[in-house]
Amino acid sequence: MGVERLSSIFFVLTMLLITAGAPAMAALPQGAWLDLLELRADQAMDAGDYAEVMHVLELYRRADGEPGIKLRAQEIVAKARHSGDPGSAFVPLGELIAEAGPQHPFYRSALELYAELEREAPHPHYRPPAHEQAERKAGEQLRPERRLETQRRLDALGPERDTAERQAQQHREMNQWRTQVQSVIQRRWHQPSGLDPSSRSIVRVHANESGEITNFEIESCSGGSAFCESVWETMARLSSLPRPPDADAVRDGLRIRFEPKR
Repeated sequence: MGVERLSSIFFVLTMLLITAGAPAMAALPQGAWLDLLELRADQAMDAGDYAEVMHVLELYRRADGEPGIKLRAQEIVAKARHSGDPGSAFVPLGELIAEAGPQHPFYRSALELYAELEREAPHPHYRPPAHEQAERKAGEQLRPERRLETQRRLDALGPERDTAERQAQQHREMNQWRTQVQSVIQRRWHQPSGLDPSSRSIVRVHANESGEITNFEIESCSGGSAFCESVWETMARLSSLPRPPDADAVRDGLRIRFEPKR
């Protein structure tokens, strides 16, 4: 028996059942009745009879059937097309496709339905070409004005920006120089053995702009005599520091820290 012939028989049987109503439904198991309704929904969808699709879904639910992804998608599209607004199906159909997931057997068919809708009606986010061109033209007109405004602001901030950048650069250079000085001192210091870990000493060193040490003074030394003598001897042997970044860096002297290595 051919497929078309079988489909026609199903169609006639379904129509008889629908026309007969509840008594006819009792003549078939519920599963068979629901399968016939699903077949009728497919046929009505293919024929573009969207009112019939919605009617069949109503009968499906009356028979305590729970529509699957396929029937729910058909119902969404049928309602949208029947109302004359196919674009209203985009959001619910998209949510249904996401719910189904790529592994669902109806996933591809649902995507095809979505593609059909896009050919029938603009997507909600679609922008007509004429509107896009108008927006683009307006943007092009505003762009030079925005560039000029940005440049004016930069010019106004120019001196302040330059000062801030210069100060930041000086700060970085001073930090690097202090690190170098501390490293030199640490290498020159012959640390006595057996020092108390809490020993500390602060030495203020004065140097000229080339880094040559002019004098130093031990501001504090909290430790034993061996520790304090080693600090003094280290500074007495030291004649110069790494060249400072500028004269201001050494004008008031530089504090150097001595503490035992842990």
